Amino acid sequence: MNYLPKELFIFLFLELIAVAWIDFKYRKISSIWVFLNFSIFFLIYFILGLGLTFSLTQLYYPVIFFVVGFAFYTLRIMGGGDSKFLVSMYIILPVYFHENFLMSLLYVTTFIGLTQFIYNSIVGRDLLMKFWRQKSIKHLKQCYGKKFPFAPIILLSWIIFGMNNLNKIK
Repeated sequence: MNYLPKELFIFLFLELIAVAWIDFKYRKISSIWVFLNFSIFFLIYFILGLGLTFSLTQLYYPVIFFVVGFAFYTLRIMGGGDSKFLVSMYIILPVYFHENFLMSLLYVTTFIGLTQFIYNSIVGRDLLMKFWRQKSIKHLKQCYGKKFPFAPIILLSWIIFGMNNLNKIK
């Protein structure tokens, strides 16, 4: 299947608005969203159909995101809620769109990450100077150790993904 049902696109868009707002405000994504996505997955793939068929290839990206997300979570790079939410989002998304959405996600993450790195370098230049003089990692952590919410990045990626695939949303 080479199209994305518009109902699914709109559902994920509205869900991402809510999740991004909650993540931005509270810096936490509840597992309720993950359970909702798995429920929607079973509903649209096994009960309603909507022209979507399930195959094991549907699980490749979710499994990869689970493994990478767990590694990033243990390294304190990414929150556990972000990882779980991405896994559940990829479960719902038809396999034909997995790579397209991943590319949007990578571009936005790289752009926002580099922007944040440059901003932190400029604002924290005094901390960087202390780091170079004292060779204390503490100052480097103070400069770059701030986490930012990832769900708004997923939302922006979804918007870009939607604009790039407008002709395939039916």
